[in-house]
Amino acid sequence: MLRFGTDGVRGVALRDITTHAVQLYARAAARELRCPLVVIGFDSALLKSLKERDPKWQTAWLCSFDKKPNGKPRNAPAKVLKTLKDMRAHALMSGRGDVDKGLLDQIRAAGMEHYVWTINDPKLGPSYKAQGVDAIITDLPAELRAVLNSSANH
Repeated sequence: MLRFGTDGVRGVALRDITTHAVQLYARAAARELRCPLVVIGFDSALLKSLKERDPKWQTAWLCSFDKKPNGKPRNAPAKVLKTLKDMRAHALMSGRGDVDKGLLDQIRAAGMEHYVWTINDPKLGPSYKAQGVDAIITDLPAELRAVLNSSANH
């Protein structure tokens, strides 16, 4: 997966984001990387407008499940699922431990994927793989790959 984040681009024209994403994908294609381009970001409205402009773009919504001062989650699972469906997202990206099996099952039933970020402890990789996440975002890809390959051979 080739990621293109939308963080920090508020006020930037959607045309500029699309142009940059196309250039990034063209460079990857020139290197013969055969992977999808997934535009990620916290701004669901921006991702939705990108998808409306060109439905072929894959989008992944970065969603925080932090708690409000009253202890309730900022984004309740029902709200998350509704937002994902409304924006026709390809995937939900969440922090580690944020998504329970019930929400993961609903995401799958809606035909979407789940990515978890940022897992920099390679020993955690096999447990996320066993949970069925579709991608693990890490700053340590070689180390994580080695652990996953090792656990697959046992």
